[in-house]
Amino acid sequence: MRQAMAFGVLGPVLAISAADCLTGDLGRKEARGLTQPGSGDGVAFPESFPYRVGAAPAVPWYARHRAERRSPLVCAFRAVDYLLKYERKHRGASAEALEYFAWQREMLGHLAAERTDVADVSLALVGDLMWLQSDWRDFLAPEVLEYLNGHDMVIGNLETVVAHSFGVPRLLHEPAILRYNSRPELVTSFRRPDGRNTFTALTLANNHAMDYGRRGASETAAFLSEQGILHTGTRIDRAAPDYVVLSARGIRVGLCAATWGLSNRVELISEVRQVASLAPLPGEPLDIGPIRAALDAMGRAGVDFRIAAVHWGFEYELYPDPTVMQVARQIVRAGADLVVGTHPHVVQPAEICFLNGYERRYAAATAGPPCLPLPQGSLLGDGSDQQRKALVLYSLGNFTTAMGTFLCRTGAIQSLRLRRDPATGRVDWFAPRTRLSYNVPRDRISGGRRLVLLSSRLAAGHADSLSRRDREDLQLLHRIVPGE
Repeated sequence: MRQAMAFGVLGPVLAISAADCLTGDLGRKEARGLTQPGSGDGVAFPESFPYRVGAAPAVPWYARHRAERRSPLVCAFRAVDYLLKYERKHRGASAEALEYFAWQREMLGHLAAERTDVADVSLALVGDLMWLQSDWRDFLAPEVLEYLNGHDMVIGNLETVVAHSFGVPRLLHEPAILRYNSRPELVTSFRRPDGRNTFTALTLANNHAMDYGRRGASETAAFLSEQGILHTGTRIDRAAPDYVVLSARGIRVGLCAATWGLSNRVELISEVRQVASLAPLPGEPLDIGPIRAALDAMGRAGVDFRIAAVHWGFEYELYPDPTVMQVARQIVRAGADLVVGTHPHVVQPAEICFLNGYERRYAAATAGPPCLPLPQGSLLGDGSDQQRKALVLYSLGNFTTAMGTFLCRTGAIQSLRLRRDPATGRVDWFAPRTRLSYNVPRDRISGGRRLVLLSSRLAAGHADSLSRRDREDLQLLHRIVPGE
């Protein structure tokens, strides 16, 4: 997670810190079995992906390194692996994963064409808002602001402290960059025409939440409250609920957040909702207890639509680990209608899960999806008779960043429409659409950093400025993200 030093041809890269680290072997050859007995996962198809995975393709040695949940000593010893993985990424996946997500992309493309209604509540979700290094006041292109402001609700993950008591690092080689603190303009630049902030809510549960201790976390929470932005994921106020509620046109949306761990382990780790299984170690039981408790509380409070924002998975990997996908299913079965992932710093695929027979709604010949074979792994049950579907966004990538590779500069803006069924009273999601944003390191017009819509930039003739690797990465993104 951390931007850091110049490292030869690698350019601006992420510095290694004590807790950005995790064990893992991306080159596992053995098939993965069931989740741990008693996990409550309720596996319906134990022989299908992601519970069973064949041999993974060979990957470079550096791509097998994972930093999360590693000791500082191991992180330092494997610094070169980390830097190379940042620069080159882990791009491969098993044959089952590639086939599965190709189907998912096709299905999402079909659902994107669903009709919308003026009474729908529109929701936009973005990934990590991170330290920018410079151009704090004029980094935001009007097209991005206009697009986000066209939604009733906007949610993102603030992966930096915004605290006035501490300095803001300006150079990549400053020691303080091992911790994030950002200028208020990172958030205040997003403003609606009526003066309200564009963001309805920001999640704070990530491994940088306690970079500046309790004081930094407290000042960040107070700053967001002053801006009228709901926030969740840290519990500076122990009496605060485990989730927040966003409301628009009679629809109540609950939002909870959790992270796999913290970068600053010497601070009070109880201040942030942590779930170690969000970055699972091989063979350990999967436990989503705190997330399940928050979703249960939303259900008891009568929330219409439940969102779990999870800072999970492994950095610089373009496909989610099968075990992370098993965690996603536990969260969906626990009641989440939408799971929003951050932390990998690259865009990953999305997945639709059908629960309790919801897929039968698409049985009409005119619906379209029956021509697509429904993979067993997407058909779930939660022990109830309530038919529903859930969307898992494994990683939206970086929304704002000073990182130095094309894939890390590109993020996904996911839009959904929420609508209440007058017959059942249940709120469902429709018309999933994805736009890609891009952090231009040096804009030709402004001369500084610029957050733009990638499609607009390419249409304006900037494709010529892309290197050969950038073009290859763009083609790869088009195979991952539907409709862009």
